[in-house]
Amino acid sequence: KAGSTVYTCTAGTAVSKFSAVSNTTASSGDVTLNPGSGEERVGLNNETKGYIVGGENHNKMDRFPFASEGTASDIGNMLEPNNNGAQYATQSLENGYIAGAKPTSGSYGNSISKLTFASEGNMADVADMTAAKYGGGGGIGPTHGFLHGGSPTINVIESFPFASEGNSADVANLHTPSGLGASMSSQENAYLCGGASNAIQRYPTTAGTAGAGTDHGDLLSVVFNTSGGFL
Repeated sequence: KAGSTVYTCTAGTAVSKFSAVSNTTASSGDVTLNPGSGEERVGLNNETKGYIVGGENHNKMDRFPFASEGTASDIGNMLEPNNNGAQYATQSLENGYIAGAKPTSGSYGNSISKLTFASEGNMADVADMTAAKYGGGGGIGPTHGFLHGGSPTINVIESFPFASEGNSADVANLHTPSGLGASMSSQENAYLCGGASNAIQRYPTTAGTAGAGTDHGDLLSVVFNTSGGFL
């Protein structure tokens, strides 16, 4: 996401963009990812750059500048390769965070890892979630990152402080348990769209502890294993 432009990618290396102003989609090829970027990636961004993180069976991180787009650069690695993607993601102004994992073999992960936008490089393990899981989403607040839901039907909302990067704590519940939906957030509210149903769920993120999730409306149809973005 960059201002009023949203970037999307699927299984290939091409990235296309959608204009929220004109409600149009540009042809693929605005950005080209490095080979092997896989499916089910996670997106992060700051004011000037977009980051495509992970994907099926690999741990790559690609970065591209919003101003010039073009071919993305490989800037480092996640903690471990991820299979069947859809990891938890949140971010502050300075850092991006990825949590949880479903590796190709072995147990689910509970690590919260950090990408520092200014220096980039490999992600660092900074904290833990309350449990090992995958397939959830994230929200952002002024002081805390939020991690919600999970596969297949988890209702927990967790938060952790950006300043100290301590372990996350269980702070509230979603209106309906869900995972593998599209998550998006402003600094006031986080949304989980679809997953187990066509519901749009919302909870406030202005405080370190979230309010309970509420039913905000319905999508036109059920969406599954998708992604959103941050404002």
